[in-house]
Amino acid sequence: MHIIILPSEYFVTKKHPTAGIFQFDQAKIFIEKGNAVGVLAVKPYFTVKEYIRGLKTIFVSRFGFGNALKRIIYLLFPVPFALNEENLNGINVFRFQGSYGLIRTQDSAGRLEKWKKMGDYAMARYIKKYGRPDVMHAHNMVYAGMMGNYLSNKYSIPIVVTERSSEHLMRDIPDVLESMISKHFQEMNNLNAVSPSFVKQLERKYSIEEDKVKWFPNVIDRVFEDENVENQSSGGKFVFLNVANLIPIKGQEEMIRAFGTAFKNDNGVVLKIAGDGYLRQHLESVVSELGLTNVEFLGFLRRERVVDEMRKCNVLLLPSYYETFGVVLIEALALGKPVIASKCGGPECIVDSTNGLLFECRNTEQLTHSLKEIKENYREYDHQKIKRDVIKRFGREEFYKRIRRIYETAINDYNC
Repeated sequence: MHIIILPSEYFVTKKHPTAGIFQFDQAKIFIEKGNAVGVLAVKPYFTVKEYIRGLKTIFVSRFGFGNALKRIIYLLFPVPFALNEENLNGINVFRFQGSYGLIRTQDSAGRLEKWKKMGDYAMARYIKKYGRPDVMHAHNMVYAGMMGNYLSNKYSIPIVVTERSSEHLMRDIPDVLESMISKHFQEMNNLNAVSPSFVKQLERKYSIEEDKVKWFPNVIDRVFEDENVENQSSGGKFVFLNVANLIPIKGQEEMIRAFGTAFKNDNGVVLKIAGDGYLRQHLESVVSELGLTNVEFLGFLRRERVVDEMRKCNVLLLPSYYETFGVVLIEALALGKPVIASKCGGPECIVDSTNGLLFECRNTEQLTHSLKEIKENYREYDHQKIKRDVIKRFGREEFYKRIRRIYETAINDYNC
């Protein structure tokens, strides 16, 4: 099968190495199974503000003369010069490195037209070189899904959409963009979202008919799936680990306060926080205010370090206010680690009594109780069973069987 992936974000760039990582993981599975895979990564790189900077010396000092010159060329000749091709682990990636031009930040329709223009140009070049794909898979409606709908109609290629963006529910969407999203959801078939809760929320928000959107979860990265189970943390201490951006939606302040209540004077228990963000200084001040000496901030970690820290921890914590799924949970479970997560949408389809605990979102008292309970009952968890069960549900073999059926259905329906 020949598959084209359409990401809505940057796709594994040097500056954004984790952007599009879920799509990258899926693409590697497709390659492994003998499929041909391409990616049209056409998210524009910069905006009108940087054009203005391009006329100043600061542009050169920020990007270097060579990159500054490239960006000016991309501004003057945005389509033919800003699209580059590279081969990434056997995946043919057509990457747009241009800009949104003079489009205003809130001009959703203008942004979509830019995506359609670049997607059309990239698809034509891709087909000329590699042939027409059997199916397209867009990740998130804004803007890859909407662009993909246009390309599907123009090039007669069936399309599948997987929605995973929390922005639909956590941010104010302009009326114009919301209307555009709703229109495309109504027009398109083969729609998926990454958790049952998210499916229902999308149906309500965009007045989508019931059961039109299906549940299709994320897949465990093979790095975690192939790791052995280790039940002891390093240094003989009991380690709780949180891996997330340091932003309000991730609930880290409540986590720190709950941990402080549960284990303030227990040096045998440690809370490690992996990630970075603008809340770091505030969270560090909360740790100082509570007088905690057993909380560590690890900063941003690359994937190999995340695996290492998960391997050494006892329990993973995810106290978010909202998650469409919760990939970090299945990664920890794949290492045999029990988890504690808030009831915030995605975790409810992952966590049960055999692999961890759920608590009411933003409820610090319940989280405190869960922290104590899981430590006290830690020996009751079967770590090998935790790993087997999560791989059965979210491993790459199950993922591939499900996505293959989805693609075949999309192709058959399109050809009928």
